[in-house]
Parts: sequence; C-alpha cells; structure tokens
Amino acid sequence: APSRARPLTTSVLRASTAYPRLTGHPGSSVRQARVVAFGGDDKFLEAAMDADGFPAKLGTPLGKVVVQGVVVAAAAGGWSIAPSVRPVVKGVFAAAGGGIGWLVRRQLVKTRRKAATGVLAKLLSSKGVGNVKLDEAWQLAKSYGVKESEFVGQLTTLYATYLSACLRSAQAKTSELSDLLTLQRSFNLGFDAVGDAIFDVCGRFYSEQRAYFEAEEEHEAKQKLDKLIFLADRALSEDPSEEGFRYERTRICRKFGFDDAEWNRRVERVGAPFYRELLATVSKDPGAVSSRDLSAVGDQLGLSEDTRTRMKLEELRRLVSASLEASGAKLTPSQVEKLRAVSGSLGVPEEQYRTVIEDAVAPAYSFAVNEAFSELEASETDNSANLLGKLALRQQELDLTTAGANRLEAEAAQKRASSLITGALTNLRSQNTKGAADALRSLTRFAERVSAFVRAAGKVAQDAEESSVMEVYFGGVAKSVTPAEATNLYRVFLMEKAEEKALDRLRQLTGVTEADAEKAYEEVAGPIYRSKLLEAVGAGTDSFPATVKASLKELEASLGLPAAVTERYRSDAYRARLTEKAGDGKIPSEADDDLLASLRAFLDLDDATVETIHVDICAAAYASSVRETMGSSGIILDEYREGLEKLQTRLRIPDSVAEEIYLGEARRKLKELGDKAVESMMEAMKKETEAPKEGEDAGKMNMDARVAITAAATQLVDFARAAKLTIEEGDQVIAKVNLRGITDPKSLKELYKQFLVECFQGQGEQSDKLFAQSPVLGKVLGLEESETNSIKTDLGSLIYRNYLNKALQERTPNDEDREFLASIQTALGMDAALCDRLLEDMKKLRVSTMVEQMFDGSNLSAESVATVRETSERFGLEIGVDLQLPQNRLTRMFRAEIEDAIASGDVPADDTGRLSELKEAYSLPEAVVTKELEQCIEKRCAGHLLQAGSALRRGQNDAVVEEIDMLIRFNSLMPFKVTSNAVLPNELEDLLMRYQASAMKDGPLDAEGEKRMSVLRTALGLEKATNETVSA
Repeated sequence: APSRARPLTTSVLRASTAYPRLTGHPGSSVRQARVVAFGGDDKFLEAAMDADGFPAKLGTPLGKVVVQGVVVAAAAGGWSIAPSVRPVVKGVFAAAGGGIGWLVRRQLVKTRRKAATGVLAKLLSSKGVGNVKLDEAWQLAKSYGVKESEFVGQLTTLYATYLSACLRSAQAKTSELSDLLTLQRSFNLGFDAVGDAIFDVCGRFYSEQRAYFEAEEEHEAKQKLDKLIFLADRALSEDPSEEGFRYERTRICRKFGFDDAEWNRRVERVGAPFYRELLATVSKDPGAVSSRDLSAVGDQLGLSEDTRTRMKLEELRRLVSASLEASGAKLTPSQVEKLRAVSGSLGVPEEQYRTVIEDAVAPAYSFAVNEAFSELEASETDNSANLLGKLALRQQELDLTTAGANRLEAEAAQKRASSLITGALTNLRSQNTKGAADALRSLTRFAERVSAFVRAAGKVAQDAEESSVMEVYFGGVAKSVTPAEATNLYRVFLMEKAEEKALDRLRQLTGVTEADAEKAYEEVAGPIYRSKLLEAVGAGTDSFPATVKASLKELEASLGLPAAVTERYRSDAYRARLTEKAGDGKIPSEADDDLLASLRAFLDLDDATVETIHVDICAAAYASSVRETMGSSGIILDEYREGLEKLQTRLRIPDSVAEEIYLGEARRKLKELGDKAVESMMEAMKKETEAPKEGEDAGKMNMDARVAITAAATQLVDFARAAKLTIEEGDQVIAKVNLRGITDPKSLKELYKQFLVECFQGQGEQSDKLFAQSPVLGKVLGLEESETNSIKTDLGSLIYRNYLNKALQERTPNDEDREFLASIQTALGMDAALCDRLLEDMKKLRVSTMVEQMFDGSNLSAESVATVRETSERFGLEIGVDLQLPQNRLTRMFRAEIEDAIASGDVPADDTGRLSELKEAYSLPEAVVTKELEQCIEKRCAGHLLQAGSALRRGQNDAVVEEIDMLIRFNSLMPFKVTSNAVLPNELEDLLMRYQASAMKDGPLDAEGEKRMSVLRTALGLEKATNETVSA
C-alpha cells in the first residue's frame, strides 16, 4: 500500500482554516450554482437519545455538585455507621466510606465523559451541523470533563455516526455531502482521523451487507455501496496529500475487492445525476451558470473531464434535437443564438459544437440533397442553378457550414452511385447484360450531371480535371465493389460499345486500373486480331507476303488496339515459331535461321524483344553445348570455344547472358571438382587416424593420402585458370565464380588449411609452386581475405608453437631458429607483432612448464629452482613478473635458493648482495622477504642446535662442530638466542666449549674467530661466558 505520507492532526483546537463550500467558483460575478439538497433527516437522532439519560445529567451544575459530594457523603456515612463511638474506629470507617465514595466518583466522572458524545450529538441535532462551532463544542465537552485527546475521538465517532446514518437510504443527497464536509472542516478533523472513521464505517457496512454484494440480482445494498463510495471519495479528496488519498482509497478498494477504475465508476454513477440536472438548468437559462461554475461543481462531484465533456455534448444534442422538432426541421436565428449561448456556458469548443450541429441536421440536409439529386438525374435539361438555390437555403436554415454541406453532398452522391452499381451487379449475376449496361449508363450520366452541378456551385474550378471531381464526390464508391466485379462491369460496358468518355468515367468511379481496362479491351478485341495473326504466321507457313502484313495493319487500326497489345501478340507468335524450331534444346538449322529472320522482319520486332525471346527458348540448348564442350576434365579447348561463340551468334544470345550461362556451367563443374577435393581430404584425414593393417606401411599410406589432397586442390586451380574463371594481376586474384554458398564452408576452410600444410611439406621448387597456387585456391574456394588470413595465422601459430616447444627445451633461440621462424612468417604473411608475441608466449610456457614439473614432482630443490630461474633469465623473462606465478610459489622458490646460499656461505653477514639479487629476481615485497628470511633462519638455527645436542650425547664431536658451524652461519645474518627445550643448559655450555676448543686447536682465535664465537654465545644465550672461562 502507498505510504501514509500526510499531515496528522495533533490538536482539534488549532486555528480554523477556511475551506471552499459546495457552491460555484468563489468570486463569480454571476449567480452561484448550488447543488440542490433533497431534504435531510436527523442523522444524530439515535446518538442524541443518550443526552436525556442519567449520565448526561451529571454534566449539569447540579450533577457536578452531586459528583463532587459523593466522597464527602460516603465518608459521612462511614462515620455514622461505625459500631463504636471511639474516634479511632469512626475515623477508620469514615476513611473506608471515603475510599468507596472516591471509586464511585471516579466511575461517575468516566460515565459523564462518555455521555458528552450524546450531548454533543443532541446539540448538532438541535442547532444543525453548520451552526455548531468548534469552540462551542469544546466548551460543552470540557463541562463534562472531557480531555482534549478524548475530544478528538468523540468528534471522529460523531463523524462516523453521521456517515453510517447516511446509509439508511440508498438515495444520494448533496446535503449529506455538505454536512460531512462541514463536520470535517468545522471540527478541524485531521485527514488520518477522517480516513480511519470512513474505513471503520466501510468495514461494518461490508460485514453487514456482504451477502447482497455477491448476489446476481439487484439489491438496495448495491446502491448504498455506490453512495458510500461517493461520500468517501469526496470526503477523502479534501486531503491535500495525493499519497494520503491513494492510501485510503486503496485500503477501501481492497476491502470491497475492486480496483481504482471500479471506484471511479461508482463515484461518477452517483455524481452524474446531480451534474445532469445542473446541465438541464443551463439549457433552460444559459446565463444561470457559467462554465467556471460548472467546472467547480464537476470537481466537487468527482467527475472526470471525459465524463463532463460527454454529458455536456449529450445535453447539447438533446437541446438541438428539441429545437429542430419545435421549429419544423430547421433552426431559427433565435434558436441558433440560444444554442451558441448554451454552448458557451457549457464550455463546449467550437469544433465540438459544429460536430453536434452537423450530426443533428445531417438527416434533414441529406434528405434535401437526395431530392435534389433525384431531380437532377431525372431532368432532361441542366437545372443546376435552381437546385443550388434550394440547397443553399436549406444549408442556411440548418446552420450548416460549407464544409459540412460538401461532405453530406459527397456522401449522398456516393450512396446513389453505389446503389446504381449494386443494381448493375445484380443484373450481371442474373446474366442480364442489357440491364447491367442500362444501370451503368445511368451511373455515368448521374456522375456527369453531378460534375456539372459541382462546377456550377464553384466547389471546383471550371477547368478542373474530371478526375479531381470524381475523387472529391465519388472517391469512396470504388470501395463498394471488388476489383474483379469492377473489371466485369467495365467489360460489359465495353461490349455494349459505350462512349469513350463514359468508359473513362466508369473506370474512375469503380477504381479499374489502366492495366485492367487495357486487359478488358484485349479480351474483347484481342482474339480477333490474334486469330488473323496466327493464320498469317502460324506453324507450316514459310512465306510472309507484304499484302498480308498490310491487311494486319488495317485490322489493328480498325480495332483500335493499343500498340503494346498488338506487340505482345506478335511476340507470342514469334515465340511459338521459335519454340517449334529451337525448343527442347534443339539447335535450328541454317534454313530455320533464314525463316526466323524473315518472320522477325514481317512482325516488326525490335532487337530487345527478340533477344528476350531467344534467351527464354534457346538458353537451355546453349547451356547443354557448354556442358558437352567441358567434358569430364572441365577444360574447353580453343577450337571448341570458337564453336560456342558461333552458336551464341546463331541463337542470338547476348554476351552477358552467354557469360552468365557459361559461368553457371563452370560453377557446376567447379562444385563437382570441389566435392571431389573435399572427399579426398576427408579420406586422408580418416586414414591418418586409422591404424595400418598387417603388412601396410603407415608412412606410405599417409603420404599417398596427402598427395591426393594436393592433387585434388591443384586440379581445382588448373581448371579455374584453364576455364578463364580467374583474373590474376600481380598479387591480386579475382574469381568470377567460386564454391561459396554451394559447399560446406567449414570443409572449404579445412581444405585450404590442409593445402597450406602440404605447401610446407614440399621441397624447393615444388613448395614454391604450391605456395604460388594458394591465393588462387583461396579465391576459387570462395574464401574472404579475412578468412584466408585467419587460416594462415592459425596454421603459422601452430607451426611456431610446435617448433618453439621443441627448440626451447634444448636451447635459447639461435640464428638458425630465427631464420626458420622468419621464413614461416614471410610464407604465411603473418603479422610481426603476432610472431613476437608467440615467441614470448612460448618462452613463458616453457618456464611455466618447468615450474609445474618441479612442484608436481616434489622436486623443489635449490638446484632445480636455480635452473628454472636461470632459464627464465636466459629467455629475457622476469620470473616474478612475466610468468604471473602465485606469490606462495615464488616464496617457496626464494626460500629454497636463499637457504642453500646461506648454508653454502654465499650470504655472509657483511655482504647481502646475493640476498638482494634473489629478492629482485623473484620480485617479492620487502616485508615478504624479511618474514621468509626470519622464518628460514629461525627454523635452521633451531634444527642445527637440536642436531648438535644429539651429536653431543652420542659423543660425535665432529658432527657437533659441523652443526654448530651451520648454526653460526645462519645466526650471523640475524643474531638472536635460539631456544630449544631438547637441549639442557649444561649441554649448551658443553657445546660452546667443544666448538671453541675445536676452533683454538691451531692457536689463539683471530678476529674472524672471535666474531664467530660472539655469534655462537648469542645463539646459545651464553653472552657472559668468556674465552678464559670456557678454556677453564
């Protein structure tokens, strides 16, 4: 549901706000429009009945004294009924009586406050809703001890009481709406309180009347529901917050189970009668109500703009109809003036006003027009002037505009014309051609008379084309007849030898196209001409005298056939004789050629027509000859080509058509060879995947299959060149036909790829020859340049990867490798940047593979890590950057190398160059290196101390010295005390003593020896021990 974002009423005692009344627009200079109130009953009668009971008496002065004295009286009664005369006992009984009196007084006060509602209802009932102000009601409520918060609830209850009482009757009254709005405004009720009150009433009404809502038959409860929705809508619409109004409307709609559209329909169903009655008042007295007043009342009744407009137009139509009926089917000047005034008061725009007038007077004017047209049609003479005067007078009497009159006249003319056409069609269906022709004559005569009438009236220019008149007054007639029916009518009229003007007028009326008219004429006159023509030049005729030609010319002129028609007949005659001599793939003899030449001269056929006919008839024979000359190889010898050219001339086939036929046959042959090449390729690929049978040489079998691919592809190229299907200019190749669209594109691409593979398999001149054929092959296969480039790039990339994958396992690319790769790049036209990228990628792949093998094989040693790093550096790669290895792997590799370097003495305490070198090589952050180094030193120091202690216990003095030496080597990088629970304190001193004894066996310690002993003492936590102490 929408959020309830609207102002809440915190106090009903706030400053009063002025609200508009249910009247006309404020400040209107004309008399205000008031919605008539149809009486009103006492809505507060039941509530006011409580004002005469005992609780209501408690609010009177006497009642207040009684309430105040209850406690005193009860205490006195308790004092008096005490069973002892002792003051203490009497005091206890008096206190008990006072307590009971306080409880009674509290209940009486509560009862008095509740009674305030009935008293306020009686006040409203007696004085009227509009005569009780908020201050007066509040003073009355305070006299009954009502608190301000309770007062709001009582006012809301009274509002709901009034709304519920309105539902006692199904008849809506504007007085009830006015009283509801007055209560709402006078008592300053918040919109949340009003909404809750209305929703509460709706809930009770739904519970009580639900069964009637669901019944199919009409019931008063349904009318009451409309009334409730109307009152609720009007009351809630006072809320200035649109969201607040939508919230209240939505929850009421959900309660009754209908949507916003149904809500609006119910509101307008109740409000419309009041608005209609107000419109009737406007019709009686246009000055009584202004359009602004009407708009204000429409807003107050909750009517939409569409509904108001519709009701206004309905009222205006009713008034126009009444005016026409009262004045004998015309509008007097006074009536027109009143209609104008009413239209202005209703706020009807001029365009809508004219539409209403014309719709109302249309029958009367159409009747006058039909009478005029009947008289015009029956008259022997032109009486257009007299009829124009009558229609002009009638137009003026009906207040009809010129445009409206013209429209009605056109409609009448079209209706009469459609009627005559219907009559003609009826006669035609009953095979009464004479009756149909008579109806058509009447139609064309009527159209002619209307045309003269229109010109006389000045509706079109005197010199206007007939077609423009037909379009204006008879434009819609053609829609009343189908094209086939129109053509049949035209044919009947033509057979009745109608005049040319009448025929043209009928064609325009019925929408017959010029092509259909020409066809109809042919159907009538054409057979006569065609019969004589075939008699002169038909099969078996070998001579064509000039006298016969002259007689045909005379017949053509007498029949009046169009030139296009006779030309078509002559063309058909020539086509028939040519089919006789050259049809079904036959090749005419030289005698036939002479006969056909004489016939062409006799028939006066132009070259373009002759070529078209020869192409239709002789193309099959020429195509058959092309196929025969191609043979199985597809290559046409020069002597055969000359014969084809002579045949083309004899068959009168244009060069462009002959070329098209030739290329079509060549493409068919090309497809045959292409399918064979694809089949060879598929067979070769299949053999490569099959295991050789016993006794077969797998290498020879594969070689034979690859040779078959090369041979088939070469045959395609040879055929294209021999058949002159390609144009080769330098590096540019153009193929007139190709296999694109007639062979599977994937197979074509694969064939091109396999051919390129064979180009690389060849040696010396053979390889160069194959490479030279590859551009032609690509065009013949129908591959785009982008597709061939893509195939070359893919193949070149594959060769690059395979070669480098093997070479990089053995060495860094040398000059020989680079020369080979450059030849691949040149041969396939590969992009240099791509080749560089492939080389770089393969280097990375090689190093990455070494890393994977090292980790997967658990072969992570300082030696293997150093090999990987050195290989990467030799390839010009930064192992910590270019390979994008995870940091944990880089860390482990770093640890392996640094640990071995420290152990071997490559990282002395006073020279960290090796450490920096490894850190830079692995591109590790300083913090990671420091942490890894600390962990490594701590782990190794602890391990060497543990091993030294074990060797001490075993009495292996050399092992002790060796482990202590490694301990010093690691601890010197980061001196610290090494802790070990496995080595006792006395053992630590013994270790120190033994190592120093070993170091001093050749004499006193030098500076380096002293330094190493200092590191050892720090590591063992024996810094206070001196050399003398140890020696002792």
